[in-house]
Amino acid sequence: EVAIPRIETIWTYRADRTGVKDSFWGKALPTWYNNSETGTACTLTTGVILWPIVRLLRAIHDTPALKALWSRVEGWIPLCRESVAMHDYEWVEFPDGSGMHLEPYPKGPGRVYPRGGSRINPFNREYAFTMPVLHLGRILGEPVYLRQVEMAARFLRKHCERTAEGGLEWEYEEAVHPAMGEDIDHACAQVYFIDLCAAEGLVFTEADVRSVATTLARRV
Repeated sequence: EVAIPRIETIWTYRADRTGVKDSFWGKALPTWYNNSETGTACTLTTGVILWPIVRLLRAIHDTPALKALWSRVEGWIPLCRESVAMHDYEWVEFPDGSGMHLEPYPKGPGRVYPRGGSRINPFNREYAFTMPVLHLGRILGEPVYLRQVEMAARFLRKHCERTAEGGLEWEYEEAVHPAMGEDIDHACAQVYFIDLCAAEGLVFTEADVRSVATTLARRV
């Protein structure tokens, strides 16, 4: 109950409520902006803010003892849908059945943005967004959300490498010549995502979770 009024306040800061225009599109969008870098919407910002909101929604939705709270939060569902849907234009699918979102990137080729280039999302920026999408899909029972989660999970699984100790590791981003490495700050999003997917029966397994634990124990 303490969280509900706090989350109601968070919605009031969404750009379409405050009237702040996105720096790329010149209009107020139904999300929050990455003001530290681009002044535009990005999956990381949307995902990090939606993550606790949608987790609470699912806890209330799935827990009989909390059903009395549902009427106070069900109005958040269309707001979550709007924030997720506004990133649809950034979604790309690959022939192998995987998929990812794009993000603005000055050195990349021009694709979907009104100016500048783009690149495939760095992993943490993708999976911080994909986790709330998974929960939203479970609450609504709508396959379109779970399909996107599964495709994004396939992309990560494809680009994981097996270490000599039997662990799993990945780069910060996938590129032609990736050399970014990874750090524990950004990697935590992938760890949470892999664990969530395994629990939900999507692409990753409990054996994969144990492999991630091996990497943490042996290399971190």
